[in-house]
Amino acid sequence: MMKLVDVPDSKSGVLRDVWVRAPLSAQKMINKSNILGIFFIVFLGVLVPWKMISTVFSEMTPEGKYENYKEYISESGKIWVKNRDNQFYDKQNIINWYESSDKDGKRPRDLFPPIIYSTIKDAIDLTFGKYSHIKDPDKIKKIIADNIESKREDIIKQLDKEVN
Repeated sequence: MMKLVDVPDSKSGVLRDVWVRAPLSAQKMINKSNILGIFFIVFLGVLVPWKMISTVFSEMTPEGKYENYKEYISESGKIWVKNRDNQFYDKQNIINWYESSDKDGKRPRDLFPPIIYSTIKDAIDLTFGKYSHIKDPDKIKKIIADNIESKREDIIKQLDKEVN
């Protein structure tokens, strides 16, 4: 911001008008029109990345992995019920999919720690065996989630052993 100031001449002492650059005061910088912009920049530049980083780190803990696997398995149960009831596939089709190798020799089951694959097989047994009479996908999801929750401490210990 430029400002017109009267400055005495060094030789004659006569006042002269001189334009000088004046720093913006904090009061002038922070006014109603740009306060939202400042908050927006702070929000996007600091708070959003901080939240994203903390979420990633929490998902890397055994507890975070447990929660992700629990959601994956219980959601899979919903899909299995729908496809079981329309006879799209059965228990053996699912097990074969997890245990069959692709062209590179990799099996889907190898993507999971042993305790999680065991939990997946338990969920398959619940869906196609013990609770095969239940038609509501949301009920199966809850049953599977409750079953996994009952093994929470053991699963977290096993996941912790794999990390360390």
